[in-house]
Amino acid sequence: MVVPLAFGSVGIGDIVADSLIVADDNQLWHLMLNENLTDFDLDSLISMPDTVIRESFVVPIVGGPFPIPNGQEIINQEENNLIRVNNVELREVIVESGFMEYSIRSYIDGYLTCTYEIPGVSINSESVVIQTTTEPSDGTNPYSYHGSIDLAGYTFDLTGATGFMFNRMYTHLTISTAVDAPAQAMISGNDSVVVELKFVDPVIKYARGYFGEQHYVLDESVDFSDNIDFPSGLLNLDQVVMNLNLTNYVGADARIQFSSLYDFNSATNNQVELAHVPLYQPINLTRAYDQGGIIVPTQISFEMNQGNSNIDEFLENLPNLIHLDADVTINPLGDVSDGNDFIYSAQTLDAEMTFDVPLNIGMYNLRFVDTLSIGSTVELAANGHLYLNVDNWFPFTASCDAFLIDENGYLINMICKNQSIQAATETSVAGVTIPSHSVIDVAVNETLINAFNPDHQIVIRLTLNTPDVNIPTGLYTPYKMEFQVIADGAVTLEY
Repeated sequence: MVVPLAFGSVGIGDIVADSLIVADDNQLWHLMLNENLTDFDLDSLISMPDTVIRESFVVPIVGGPFPIPNGQEIINQEENNLIRVNNVELREVIVESGFMEYSIRSYIDGYLTCTYEIPGVSINSESVVIQTTTEPSDGTNPYSYHGSIDLAGYTFDLTGATGFMFNRMYTHLTISTAVDAPAQAMISGNDSVVVELKFVDPVIKYARGYFGEQHYVLDESVDFSDNIDFPSGLLNLDQVVMNLNLTNYVGADARIQFSSLYDFNSATNNQVELAHVPLYQPINLTRAYDQGGIIVPTQISFEMNQGNSNIDEFLENLPNLIHLDADVTINPLGDVSDGNDFIYSAQTLDAEMTFDVPLNIGMYNLRFVDTLSIGSTVELAANGHLYLNVDNWFPFTASCDAFLIDENGYLINMICKNQSIQAATETSVAGVTIPSHSVIDVAVNETLINAFNPDHQIVIRLTLNTPDVNIPTGLYTPYKMEFQVIADGAVTLEY
């Protein structure tokens, strides 16, 4: 009885994700790769540490205690409180998340009406006002009132009382004896009310001000193989184009100086430095513009091809990592915006690589791997046979290894090793071939047959070679290899 056990097909889509390859008008595949190298982590420009503001307001009288009539104002005080934000001069921020915890403690023997206004902290045009009526202190322990405010979406005006300051939060406290107090307050000159604000885990979404001249050192490695599993072997590429796009979404000028940009193949320990002279010159990126909350970024692009760089050698290294070293200066010319730099933390300064690689390639011992699912089980006697049938539409030869793995990916049994697959025959039409048919006869043993069950898989490992590695051959959409595993042997049927 002849029984199909497993079948499958290997094409370019099994080597590269479908989203990364595009066919041109001639049906030639192109690898279109996009890698974000870094966002330069400029969020540190506006990171706000946890901050505590504590003010003690003393009654402006001498001596006492004196009885104070109900409804009498005893404290009226304004403050410009310093907000520490990483040595930058901020005028305005919008908070993405965080809390403001507050407390009012009264050491005064009396019922007081306290109103603490923070005009510069607002949401939907409504400012924060903390208001409470305190109860008399016992002379030792103060009366305490406390709470918290979720700051998500709040805007902070940090220009102080004058509107021309920076990093200053204006507050206004008024305290009066309660109008409807059951007894007059008894107040002495050393009595006080303490107000405390604590900002917890504040994260800034937007900021405006002067960010100063800031210097950053970049030393980053980026995983280049998240979206593509580069094979091993020797690869010869033709007509590769790479663009490096530097985009500035920040309302501040930037200067970037790359000192190195190289890729690394961890399997071979080989690295290739990207050679492109303009890339290693000082790069000046002018500031972005803010049009009512819509960022208009500025961008500089570098196109690298085989005529002005070593981009083919760069990719032929089959890298799994890209490493870059650079120095970045923010505001190299100083405060040219008159304190109106801006930043939205969601988008800062990006470096992005895009590749257009026509898959017109030469290959020598280039290895790819795919898996076939086992579709059925069969009881074979020891004198049966397994045949691996291969139909090849690629116009170049390959050698094939096949082995069984269990559900955990561990090797169970080798099916075949170094079996030859013949090349398809090319026609006069590019991309159209006559497929070859190869049959690989596999010796059967009981251990191998018992391992064929739907929980296991067959791994196909192909080593491909174009006729001449120095003469690139196109990979076209019709190219594929089809596999079928056939069992031929005695079958036990139970009726």
